[in-house]
Amino acid sequence: MDIKFGTDGVRGVIDSTFNELTVAMVVEAALRHWSRKYGAHRVLIGYDTRRKSKQYAEEAAAIALDYGLDALITDEPTPTPTIAWAIKSMGFDFGFQITASHNPPQYNGIKIITRDGSSAFPEDTNEVEKIIRNEEGDMLRYIKDIPSKSIPTITLKKPYIEYIQSWLEGRVKPSKLRVVVDPMHGAAVGYTAKLLESLGMEVKEIHGTHDANFGGLEPEPEERNLAEMIRAVMEGGFDMGIAHDGDADRLAVAVRGLGFLGANKIIPIMIHRLMGLNMIRRGLGRTVATTHAVDCLATKMGVPLYETPVGIKYISELIIGGKIDIGGEESGGLAYSWHVPEKDGVYSGALFAALIGREASNELGQVINSCGEFHSGRIDVPMQNSKEFINTRREDVIRALSGLGNVRQVITIDGVKVVFNDGSWILTRGSGTEPKLRIYAESNNPERTSELLRQASSAITALKRA
Repeated sequence: MDIKFGTDGVRGVIDSTFNELTVAMVVEAALRHWSRKYGAHRVLIGYDTRRKSKQYAEEAAAIALDYGLDALITDEPTPTPTIAWAIKSMGFDFGFQITASHNPPQYNGIKIITRDGSSAFPEDTNEVEKIIRNEEGDMLRYIKDIPSKSIPTITLKKPYIEYIQSWLEGRVKPSKLRVVVDPMHGAAVGYTAKLLESLGMEVKEIHGTHDANFGGLEPEPEERNLAEMIRAVMEGGFDMGIAHDGDADRLAVAVRGLGFLGANKIIPIMIHRLMGLNMIRRGLGRTVATTHAVDCLATKMGVPLYETPVGIKYISELIIGGKIDIGGEESGGLAYSWHVPEKDGVYSGALFAALIGREASNELGQVINSCGEFHSGRIDVPMQNSKEFINTRREDVIRALSGLGNVRQVITIDGVKVVFNDGSWILTRGSGTEPKLRIYAESNNPERTSELLRQASSAITALKRA
């Protein structure tokens, strides 16, 4: 079988490119690798609200039990960061989460989480892929007749919420806000809303039922999918809104007076506020697709800035290695050295509300005063084998993008990124989670950003036709 790990796990269309056999092979191979290399004994399995997620999780747990490991499964759909927190804090050796995160409803997937609470690193997932290739026949014999077993469950919502509540109350005095929370029918239902209520805030949760179809929308917290939440903030008297994707590792917010804020605004606001509280003493990290406002703030603080490929696992590696205190990616994720080295939308949402709240406009204004304007954008171009396209046409892409301005630097750690002398930049990269080519741009004015995106899209289209 040809199973490949993408940016964050293995994903595919349910009952087509992702099915029971996919889950069984990934789980069996991971059990073999983690047992051989790390002597694993305890494993935790979680799942989100997607179709077949619980079924796949029960399959994974049954295989782990048959392998001889102590395995627990969550008693309800659970956010990915909650699974990461539980693995790290409760002494599990590693775990699996059944999720396709922000992908459309027809997708599902599986990711592996390490004992540190991070996504599995390439050195381990490459070995899992190798075991699948080299031991496929033997594994198929083992997994074809896994007996049905009673699987013990674990409740994580209450201890996870209490942990974050205690952490926040011990360090800050949360603002008394009116907040609307949109978990988008995903795993965060009853999490962020309950947490904020425990902090004394008035909360309304919308789309607060588990729904495998996510109410007919893609469970991605982008402006186009959050009209009801944004309207509640701008017109309904709420101070702010918080939204999450399907597995709650991402977030977006809306703030009265500012409107919608995506990750490229949230990340610098959060860094600036934490900087003022002296909580950042090491470096900062960002993925290659994330706003360069982070670079400016790192310079202001006198700490190193690390740029990584897209994927929170690369940020996690820097946190575990003691190099950074906070890192983020433009898709809506933040990770912290004092929490778990995994993006956590629930924790980040509560931290934003408690630390910043109504002061978001002031914090953003201070970032702009220090670093100037940063206007970011992204467009997605449907494309099969987009990573292969970028890899094989790399030099052509570099030449095409270099014609859009005076070039300062070309970066190829993930796709092709061209940075221009005026500080603006353009990036094209193949998605590791969907059949799309992603084009990102940033500059100090929205017109320049839109023009960069338009010109880059035209250049890529021309290359495809050539």
